[in-house]
Amino acid sequence: MRWSARVSAIGAFSGVLIPGAVLLALAALSLWQGRPSHLDLNPATLIPDLTHLGTLTFGVSVLLAFAGMEMSAAHAREVRHPARTYPLAIGIAAGVILVIFVLGSLAIAVALPAGAFDLQTGVTQAIAAMLRPFGLEPLTRLVALLMALGVIGSVNSWIVGPSKGLLVAGERGELPTALLPCNRHGVPVRILLLQGLIVSLLCLSFSLQPSVASAYFMLSDLTIQLYLVMYLLLFLAALKLRRDRPEVPQPFRVPALWLICGLGIIGALVAIGVGFFPPAQFGALQIDPAMFVGFLLVGMLSVMIFPVILHGLMRRAVRTL
Repeated sequence: MRWSARVSAIGAFSGVLIPGAVLLALAALSLWQGRPSHLDLNPATLIPDLTHLGTLTFGVSVLLAFAGMEMSAAHAREVRHPARTYPLAIGIAAGVILVIFVLGSLAIAVALPAGAFDLQTGVTQAIAAMLRPFGLEPLTRLVALLMALGVIGSVNSWIVGPSKGLLVAGERGELPTALLPCNRHGVPVRILLLQGLIVSLLCLSFSLQPSVASAYFMLSDLTIQLYLVMYLLLFLAALKLRRDRPEVPQPFRVPALWLICGLGIIGALVAIGVGFFPPAQFGALQIDPAMFVGFLLVGMLSVMIFPVILHGLMRRAVRTL
């Protein structure tokens, strides 16, 4: 698990901080040298059109940047003074992500005109455009490699965190015992293999879509919707524990929990609703709106119903013993 934490840290540094710093530095240099900027600072274009919810659907995908931060809790016991350092680390991480994404989006807008970049390659396209005047465009491949390492680190966090949660659930009788064996490092190997199989099957959707961009957007939107449902459960669980078990000592106590959870629940519900509106850019992505909504509904219902069925089956198996 220590190596897993190191891989996640290296991935975050190489895949987010370094490319983000390069992107911002090149944008600042371009403006300082007086090169043309494609950033439209017209107030009419800075404020999104809230009368058409389809224009906000891509905005919901920004939430994916923050998704997975709670998975780092799997490593909370492995740090010194977790009651102090872990909340501080989460706050710093959220601030860094927010700054990089806001300034990074502005930097891409400086380098490239609207509609001239792809959803999944906008960062590398912008860096390549700003390196081109210096004859350094091939260095974009190095940035892309660093971003790939960042993806590996992110996937590592997403794999290890849920696997430990599933292991705890299995130890409480919610999963078949065949999935529970761990290796000498305490890693539930069979749970990891099952996760890999499910993810591999989901990735087959790339072959069923007309473009990589469309498949990426649909899977990303489904991931965000499921994550928001999970966050709803987390907020409700926190409120229930504070109400029913206030005497349990906690290393860190969230102030104004009812207010924070209430705002979180409202925000998650609004984001889930907006995520079902087909985006205005569907023509460019070549996605059928009806198929998009059906894909989200089937995916969400399948993931939400299966645990309920599994819980019932495991409870029935326990009663028959």
